[in-house]
Amino acid sequence: MNSAIVEVWVCRTLIFFTLAALSLQANADTTWLQGIAKQLNAHPKIIAAEETVRQHKALVDGNSKAVYNPSLSADYSREGSYNNYIIGLSQTIDLHDKRANLKQEALLNLIVAEKQLAALRQTMFAQILSGFITLKKVESSLKLADEELERLQRLAERIRSQRRSGEETRTGEDLSILNQVRQLSMVALAKQAKIEAQLSLSVLLPDWQGTYEKMPQDIWQDVDNLLVSAPLTDSQNNPDVRIAKAQWLLSKQGILVSESAAGQDPTIGISTGKNGGATVYGLNFAMPLAVRNDYSANVRAAVSTSIGMEALYKDAILRAREAVIAASKNTAVYKAALKEWQSLTYEREKRLAEDLKILLEGGDITLTEYITSLEQRAAALQAGIDIEAEYHLQLVNWLAISGLTESMQNNYTFP
Repeated sequence: MNSAIVEVWVCRTLIFFTLAALSLQANADTTWLQGIAKQLNAHPKIIAAEETVRQHKALVDGNSKAVYNPSLSADYSREGSYNNYIIGLSQTIDLHDKRANLKQEALLNLIVAEKQLAALRQTMFAQILSGFITLKKVESSLKLADEELERLQRLAERIRSQRRSGEETRTGEDLSILNQVRQLSMVALAKQAKIEAQLSLSVLLPDWQGTYEKMPQDIWQDVDNLLVSAPLTDSQNNPDVRIAKAQWLLSKQGILVSESAAGQDPTIGISTGKNGGATVYGLNFAMPLAVRNDYSANVRAAVSTSIGMEALYKDAILRAREAVIAASKNTAVYKAALKEWQSLTYEREKRLAEDLKILLEGGDITLTEYITSLEQRAAALQAGIDIEAEYHLQLVNWLAISGLTESMQNNYTFP
């Protein structure tokens, strides 16, 4: 068996069993993702895309019917004392199977619309996950900024008291107040970022209540396990690849539609009536002559379109392969960085704040050194917040590129 086929089969098997393991966490009553999916399905963009699918379903039904309807004709004339009339019935024959080709084209258009709807769902679902990640990040940043502000406020109050007792200079008091003011700006920026993150989620989830507490945090470990089990998924799962393939197949069908449209279909009819008092019968036959336009240019255009769509499909495959590899590597980079940050800062950040306070009160460090050290500590904590958020964002990016967000929506449930 071809090694590439074996590799794809193994990857798909690993994905299946990993997703099956994730689904074992299901709660029969309610799930976080089901709630998100319910809101997502009510989004105007999704509704519009679903209506497009329904539109193409109607077109499939319409193109399943006959291309040509029968025609009824009547002719009346008076000649002397005779009333002459002819009544005829004719039918154009679908000699080149236009109906079958148009029906298949409509079916392929429907498939394209369904793939686009699925891609839109996956894209918006990934945006929602990213929105929750961003919200958690800015809320963590806001909490950190508030804690630093409270620490600086307590410091300013202590220095103010020491100034009154003559233990501290006016410069020290001014420095503490200025740093407090600077931190106020940091808090304001963090609050603004939180408002913007909430607004972004509100656009995606109109019924969202403005909190992320219900979001299961163990999702990230589970997604990481999925990534480890199948780091290089089949590129055919990529939403862009699925759409490009469907559009290519549609363009191939377009060639057959153009060829059948270029074919000339005959019309056969019968007629009966009266002429000069005698009963007359007639048989009619008509055939268009493709002498001024044989429509071959339309066929050539359809062929060129199909070749172009095939090239775009191949391009989508190449891009998807490279993108999923890059996403996997980027995720590994931030995962390693987060692990390193956690190992380096474990318990240190808590000790450092207390140690700095003791050193300042003991006169072992200056006020400037104390404030600078606090800034460095806050920067280190903020770096951890940023690394964790970016790690989660990279996981979401990998899910989206791999085309697995749909599987997560359908199979992954949380208590």
